[in-house]
Amino acid sequence: MGYIASSLLQIPPFIMAAFDNISEGVLWVNTRAEIIAVNKACCNVLGMPEKELLGNPLYDLMDTAYRQQRAHSFQDGPLQV
Repeated sequence: MGYIASSLLQIPPFIMAAFDNISEGVLWVNTRAEIIAVNKACCNVLGMPEKELLGNPLYDLMDTAYRQQRAHSFQDGPLQV
């Protein structure tokens, strides 16, 4: 089982049900800023299917200019939370 699937197994079913059915676009990332879950609304907003988003870095969704302006925030390594 992959990292994404095993991460999601730890989330209670009622949280996943709310996540899947909320009308707002939501995505979850792990500590490496990799997308581990997206809901249907997020896929609709981004115009991308779930399979193209999962496992990819969140930074890939950011505008190049935005990413460059804030490069210091996106250093290699885990996200600081």
